[in-house]
Amino acid sequence: MKPNGFQKPNISVTVYQKSEPNRISNSAGTLAAIISTIGTGYFVQWLGSFQAFLTVTACLYFATAIFWNLFATGERVF
Repeated sequence: MKPNGFQKPNISVTVYQKSEPNRISNSAGTLAAIISTIGTGYFVQWLGSFQAFLTVTACLYFATAIFWNLFATGERVF
């Protein structure tokens, strides 16, 4: 039984035994983090403040929630 909240990271334990899909997903996640950090910096510079960037992000989330609630159904798709 593992203690709650404390687990060894996968990469430090099995760096040479990891499967190819895990390596690809880790690389994609790292690349997405790098791109989003750079993109956030550009948006903050363009909008003038971090508060404006957070406001734009909140409006985007709110619009997405409205869209989801209008068009989502409880029917099974697949």
